[in-house]
Amino acid sequence: MGISSDKEGEDEETKAGGECLCLSDEEESETETDTADKGTDINMIDFAAQQQNEIPQPKMQQITPDQVQPLTYNELRARLPKEISNEVVNLISKSKEALVDFANITTQKDVVEFNAKYGVNLVLPQV
Repeated sequence: MGISSDKEGEDEETKAGGECLCLSDEEESETETDTADKGTDINMIDFAAQQQNEIPQPKMQQITPDQVQPLTYNELRARLPKEISNEVVNLISKSKEALVDFANITTQKDVVEFNAKYGVNLVLPQV
C-alpha cells in the first residue's frame, strides 16, 4: 500500500494496481503532531526514570566493633564461601578490626581498600 500526497504519484500507483491512500495537507500535519506528541511522552518517561535512578540510596548502617563477636577460623571457614581464601579467613579470625572491615564491605572499592590495608588478595564471589 503506497502513501502519496501528490496527484502524479497517485495516478502511477493506481495504474500499477496499487492501492492509494492520499492525505490532505491538514491530515499530514495532524499525523506529524501525533508523532511529535508521542515522542515527547517517551522523553518525559525517560526523564522521569533517569531522575529515579539518580536518587541517592541510603547508606547501609556500618557494623561497629561492639557488634562483632570473635569467631574461630573453623567457624568462619564453615560460614564463608570457598572463594574466600584461607589467608583472608585466617586474618579475620585473628583480627577484630579486620573482621569489622570485612563485615562492612559493600563495594569493589571497599575490597580494594581491604586488600591494600591488610596485604591480602580478597576476591568476592560473583553472584
